Amino acid sequence: MALRIGTYNARFLPHLLSNARRAEVLAGRILDGDYDLILLTEVFSGRARRVLVEQLAHEYPWNVQYIGSKRVLREDSGLMLLSRLPFEALPTSGEYNHRRVAASANGTTNDWPHVWFVEYDDCCSSDCLAGKGAGYVRVLCDGRPINVFFTHMQAKYDYHRPAKQARTREVRRLQLQQLAGLVSEVLGANGRARENAIVLGDFNVDGVRSTEGGSLQPGADGDEWLSMLEHLNGLFPEELADVWDRHVPDSDPGHTFSAWDPHARRDYVFLSVIDPASPLAVHHAALAYNLAGSNGRVDRTMSDHLGINVDLNLHQAGCHPRDAYPVGELTEAVTIDGRIRHPGGLQWHRAEVRGTFEVVLRFPRANPAAALEMYDAGDISRPLLPTTTNGGVDVDSRRYELAGEAFIRVGKPKSDVSGEYSLSVAPAS
Repeated sequence: MALRIGTYNARFLPHLLSNARRAEVLAGRILDGDYDLILLTEVFSGRARRVLVEQLAHEYPWNVQYIGSKRVLREDSGLMLLSRLPFEALPTSGEYNHRRVAASANGTTNDWPHVWFVEYDDCCSSDCLAGKGAGYVRVLCDGRPINVFFTHMQAKYDYHRPAKQARTREVRRLQLQQLAGLVSEVLGANGRARENAIVLGDFNVDGVRSTEGGSLQPGADGDEWLSMLEHLNGLFPEELADVWDRHVPDSDPGHTFSAWDPHARRDYVFLSVIDPASPLAVHHAALAYNLAGSNGRVDRTMSDHLGINVDLNLHQAGCHPRDAYPVGELTEAVTIDGRIRHPGGLQWHRAEVRGTFEVVLRFPRANPAAALEMYDAGDISRPLLPTTTNGGVDVDSRRYELAGEAFIRVGKPKSDVSGEYSLSVAPAS
């Protein structure tokens, strides 16, 4: 059940000459990212789409390549979904079957019954040139179904005056109602309300988190975010959690826009977990710097958004930063014994430290160097670089200069790493 889910606004606008080149770069980064399911938005370029399909269809045989608009003079939805998880056939729906779909279910193209889609009726400004909407597929993971809803909603134009900003909020509210109708239709059929669900995409709603305790800042942005959460949450029998808000430290705002000057969180992954016997859980939510650039740096030519990566696995104690084990006062060495219960799972430890510290991981069943990462609490996406390392086959020792709250991640997502380990943290002598 180790899964990596992603969403990324790729900004393949029809007129950009760089589309084909950037599509080749992005395809390589998606393969390197080892995703099981990833949503791309703003794939409006036919050239970019062809490159992505040519480069990725062999690895992602279940995919949604194109969803056209009902209106002849509009661009398509810009939605592309790539999946290693098999699609299940869906029943015919007079409202949500959409004929202008190019999809593949294990190589069979134009397999439209595997995809439901609703095109949004309302739009504002240049968004009216595109057939934006919400799609749905049902995938199988280890024999268990997951309902996947994906969307790109009305853009939030930062340069608009207050009256126009209010209009875009109203459009998003109306679009959210249509998304809710799709969700209600799906969950009301054949007991699917008792299945796991993921909702992801570019919602263009600012999720406003403060670095001072996680409280919302006042104003329209916070109100719109709360309203969206309340509306979506009411559709699911179990809570639909905003993954970033629920599993990432308060000090990391998770801003996805703009990529080179992040100031707003507009891209989301929501998760509703049903199965009480072996529940799916978030182990790490991170900004997708791997898609935006290399070595944690943003390539400004790729997109104006940062994506989101979410590593999922079966639940265990300490499996995400908000549930991390406290290390305690580090006036002397502290040794912690832990255990990764499920292959590819993670376990997190939290420390409030200042100064130079040595972190030593002993992991007999894994390469410790590949199973240890340290993060500053304000950036849970890019691991800290150690000042020195002294690794070996059975032990990995690193020194870090730390200046406050930090998180130690043990384990390796998307791997067979599991078992018992020993973690030591001590002030450097």
